[in-house]
Amino acid sequence: MKLSDYLFRHDIDPAVFASEIGVTREALRLWLAGERTPRPKLMAKIKTATGGAVTSSDFELPESQATEAAE
Repeated sequence: MKLSDYLFRHDIDPAVFASEIGVTREALRLWLAGERTPRPKLMAKIKTATGGAVTSSDFELPESQATEAAE
C-alpha cells in the first residue's frame, strides 16, 4: 500500500506522521510526491509505524535515482 493511501485511509495528518518517525514534513512531502525514496532505516520505521501495511516495495524509485543506480 502506498504511504499516501495509508495516511488517507487512517486519517493521519502527514505532519504528525513525519514527527512520529522523526523526519521533516518536507522529507515526507517528497516521498509522498514520489520525488525521493526513504533510506532503508527510515523505510523500516515506516513499516513499523504502519504495522507492516507500507513496505519498501511500495515506494517507486524516482527516475533520477533509477538512472544513477543503473550507471
